[in-house]
Amino acid sequence: MTTHYLKCLPEHFNRSASGLKNYEIRLNDRNFQIGDRIVLREYDLAENSYLGRELERKIEHILYGGQFGLDSEHVILELSV
Repeated sequence: MTTHYLKCLPEHFNRSASGLKNYEIRLNDRNFQIGDRIVLREYDLAENSYLGRELERKIEHILYGGQFGLDSEHVILELSV
């Protein structure tokens, strides 16, 4: 099991924190696997800095690109809530 630390913009972070968003669409550049941990780190692009809040989730399912209009370099990660 691997832990992946990912930047997450405040508007997306808030939806994930509230339980309204349980997925991430990401470039598949980290060899994501079911069971891996994702740590979403709230990030401000304008300030180019982390804001201090973090969420830890587990990858429950992976939809690989190349289908349903998703390019082959991206994945949709279904995350635990």
